[in-house]
Amino acid sequence: MPAPMFGAMTYANGVVYQGTIDGTVHALSAADGRELWSDKPGGGIAGGFSITGGSLYVGRGFWFAAPPATPNGGLVAYAVPSDHSDHWVGTWSASPLCFQAATLLGLPPSTRFDNQSVRMIVHTSIGGGKVRVKLTNGCGSTPLEIGAATVGIRDTGARVRSGTNRGLSFAGRPSVTIPAGSTATSDRIKLAVPALSDLVITLYLPTTTLPSTSHPQAATGYLSSAGDFTKDLDGAAFQTTVRQWFFLDAVEVLVRSDAGAIVAFGDSIIDGTGSTYDANTRWPDFLARRLVAANKPFGVLNQGIDGNKVLNSLLGDSALVRFDRDVLGQAAVKYVILLEGINDIGLGDPDVTADQVIAGYGELIDRAHAAGLKIFGGTLTPAEGNPYPFYKPYDESKRQAINQFIRESGAFDAVLDFAAAVSDPADPSHWRAGLSADALHPSDAGAEVMGDAIDLSLFQ
Repeated sequence: MPAPMFGAMTYANGVVYQGTIDGTVHALSAADGRELWSDKPGGGIAGGFSITGGSLYVGRGFWFAAPPATPNGGLVAYAVPSDHSDHWVGTWSASPLCFQAATLLGLPPSTRFDNQSVRMIVHTSIGGGKVRVKLTNGCGSTPLEIGAATVGIRDTGARVRSGTNRGLSFAGRPSVTIPAGSTATSDRIKLAVPALSDLVITLYLPTTTLPSTSHPQAATGYLSSAGDFTKDLDGAAFQTTVRQWFFLDAVEVLVRSDAGAIVAFGDSIIDGTGSTYDANTRWPDFLARRLVAANKPFGVLNQGIDGNKVLNSLLGDSALVRFDRDVLGQAAVKYVILLEGINDIGLGDPDVTADQVIAGYGELIDRAHAAGLKIFGGTLTPAEGNPYPFYKPYDESKRQAINQFIRESGAFDAVLDFAAAVSDPADPSHWRAGLSADALHPSDAGAEVMGDAIDLSLFQ
């Protein structure tokens, strides 16, 4: 505002309205003083600003001496934008698995914690100025005691960047006991969380603790020697590596009101089998990077589970069982990408038909729509030629029937044709060369192709 301020000042919904002596109305961001818009209504500003009924009223018709030949007085009205207050949006999540299923996916059955700290790395999608962490004892049969917890921004390895480590509290207390089958969300803390960054979450487990709730396919984490090392920055106490996220459910950031979350919901093709450890090269990771580059305010939440099915529980609850928890339970979710069903027709036991899988889709679609969400159907990628003995029941004709439904039925709000993106044009029952190492799961290159196949204009 080059001209001197003049007249009254008023405020609404994060915007300051102020006049200047040259007769201009200015709207300024209350957060940083940035000018949002300005207007010179003519006739001089009389000094009165009033907001009512969603409008800003500015009095005009001021003059220092004699009035002009044609006085131009009265009121000028401007629309006041609705409240753009921040809200919580998921930036990271993982679907909880119970102990027995986790041991089938790589967790050593002897794993126990006793007076130790476990330090875990999670990769954000959307950034924000405040953060909170959701812990889970979803599979526990006894209360889970968390003696202390911290969150910070990762430096390298188990190191925390100086000046970023923050102690978490729960209802104002530095420790929390989570009842069996329950979750606990920390109080908000101020921490500038960048998009696409690594956070370090450290939990101190003071008593003998079974890792009853965890998730494999995790970034490399770290286990300490005896003691509370939640405030340790250099990571020297963390000499043992682990490949699971223990007791972590979600991380949420406080962001602008038009931001939301996208849940990628399905099996190992979402969870990351076939991608490089610690590289964040699952296809939801590539989607998150594209959204950030396009300045679209959406978190991407990976709710994939290895071996998961639509209809029947195997490794973790089936999609039908876990939809409310893993999709509807996420902060500010707006969209769901469903990519699941290949294990229903590939693993057998029980044998299911394409129509049964399609009926399962119908239930998930109905539940998403009832919650006000849009749900996008991902076509099933190829599985012919994979080397796994447990995939002998696989029937390519069922995949073709399911994909025909996804593409042609109109049941989904949009179709994401992953199969077309990655299939060999000469033999669509197989992956294109270089996109899968095992003819079932995408490699890093295949995951990138899948992430690039998603039309970003679907997310508004």
